[in-house]
Amino acid sequence: MPGQTNILAGWDHLREPLIPQALEGMQIMKFGIPKWPLTILGGFFVILLYCLFTFSSWALYPFPYSPMTNYLSRLGDLVYSPLGGNFYNAGCILTGIALVPFFIGLYALYADSLVEKILMIVGQVLGLCSAVALTMIGVFSEDTGAPHMLASAVFFELLFAVMILVSLALFFHPGLMKAIALYGLVIAVSDLVFSFLVGGPLVEWYAVFTALGFVALVSLSTSRTTGMTFRQTILRLYDKGHFALWGIAASVTGLVFILGAMIPYSGHNGEAYSVFNHFVSELGEIGISEAAMLFNVGLVLAGIAFIPFMIGLGLYLDSRFYVAKLAAAVGVFSSIAIIFVGIFPMNFIAQHRLSALSFFFSGMIMTGLWMIAILLQRTPRVHKLISLVGLVNVVVFAAFIFGNYGTYDIYVDRPPFWWTTTLEWAIYFAIIGFLLLMALYICRRERGNPTP
Repeated sequence: MPGQTNILAGWDHLREPLIPQALEGMQIMKFGIPKWPLTILGGFFVILLYCLFTFSSWALYPFPYSPMTNYLSRLGDLVYSPLGGNFYNAGCILTGIALVPFFIGLYALYADSLVEKILMIVGQVLGLCSAVALTMIGVFSEDTGAPHMLASAVFFELLFAVMILVSLALFFHPGLMKAIALYGLVIAVSDLVFSFLVGGPLVEWYAVFTALGFVALVSLSTSRTTGMTFRQTILRLYDKGHFALWGIAASVTGLVFILGAMIPYSGHNGEAYSVFNHFVSELGEIGISEAAMLFNVGLVLAGIAFIPFMIGLGLYLDSRFYVAKLAAAVGVFSSIAIIFVGIFPMNFIAQHRLSALSFFFSGMIMTGLWMIAILLQRTPRVHKLISLVGLVNVVVFAAFIFGNYGTYDIYVDRPPFWWTTTLEWAIYFAIIGFLLLMALYICRRERGNPTP
């Protein structure tokens, strides 16, 4: 039951590549990826995602809820809270993913002491395992019973060990790190003492949010150590050397997670999946689609990754009449709509329909605006022929939204070919293709013509 404890230990920035020679051979250095301060960036996302999704799930919990009497995992119980549970579980999965760069980035705090390096490396390895365990807490919600209990137990034990190891390792780091290390040790020990002497849900809440405080302290300390402020870190998401990478990552995530969910699919009547007569969202229907979690998590991840891409693209395209800025704003809205399509699968039909319609209408407007923005560039940065792909998107969106292709009961008389579902899949491939094409073009352009 304890859903989270000592959730987050210290992780730090990334200023030098883990394998410099290999990265240089891959020419990734030109995009500056190895210089990203992962702790500052990751700390922001860990705290934001966990708090946002946890308190959203609390707001949607249909019964009286209190940290004095309820464990965190109860927020993700789909029996008690069918609607809010999706928020909490998605938050655990996303936070677990965000923990990965934290632990990888800890290598930047290696000191000269061999003991410190050993402590930190072991802490990193166990930390990565704990990130997987936290993700599994979201995958296996409280109502699944044994799998959730196992994931929670593993997460608690690993995070306690990580907190101790990382805090001890930080004592070898100069400056403020000793104070942060002391905080981490006090939190870890007090968690253990309170668990034995007091127990109950309140101890879990204490452990989680004091650990989030540890993340904040390490992130702020990293900012001082590296000389890179939080503002500089966030701006790096959108600069012309990096934002296109988010578009590539989002597109690839959408392709792998969504198309991957097709493979094991078996429908209501045992039929295999077909893009010609199945809606895209049927891949995320819990209880029917075997890989529903893969599909829904993929949508959330893709939506999140598209946000910095949209903002960066709006700043990158110098178009007349602020068309690119407007396209970016609509693009961010569309990305958020994608996230909510993943959070609310077809099982929550009202919320799902609202999210999906928001995406379809905003997606049509967004692709049209990007098409116009490309044509109205003051300084050519994206080839104007790419605007034709935007035009194709607008046509496909309009055909899907405004066309009338008959109504069928998908449980009884699903036709072998249905224009509605086929056009919906055409939208999927068209918009992914359009955004991926722009991202790849910009990546290649900036790589071949690096400018300060």
